[in-house]
Amino acid sequence: MIKKQFHAGMILVQQQRYSVGKLMRGILRLIAAKSAEEMQNQVEFLSSWIDE
Repeated sequence: MIKKQFHAGMILVQQQRYSVGKLMRGILRLIAAKSAEEMQNQVEFLSSWIDE
């Protein structure tokens, strides 16, 4: 029998590509746009939330 695994959501980002400030702005945009419930079992790429 396969057991379903659930998670609170994951945010992925390429290591050492962005400054700490850009990372924080991207995270703040993401949490302003999505609720904790919307993030459940989802994977978000932080680069989608960061302005270049």
